[in-house]
Amino acid sequence: MGNTPSSPLEQCLRSVCAGRDCVGFPGNIFYEINWVKRYNLDSDVAVAPVAVIRPDNAQDVAAAVRCATQSNLKVQARSGGHSYG
Repeated sequence: MGNTPSSPLEQCLRSVCAGRDCVGFPGNIFYEINWVKRYNLDSDVAVAPVAVIRPDNAQDVAAAVRCATQSNLKVQARSGGHSYG
């Protein structure tokens, strides 16, 4: 993927993280292992998020939702790994 963000969404989410390693994209090595981590292995539902972000505070959450909205994407909150989606 290189050092240059390749999409407006990626640029926006990287700006939310401001240099921290708090966002992962499918092009990242170990993306599935480090960022997606399926909880329900009995489910056949394939999860393929365009990005996964681990915000530090409410401001990061709000900014990430704005990024998704600007890219016309839906947001799925996940905490503790109990989301089927």
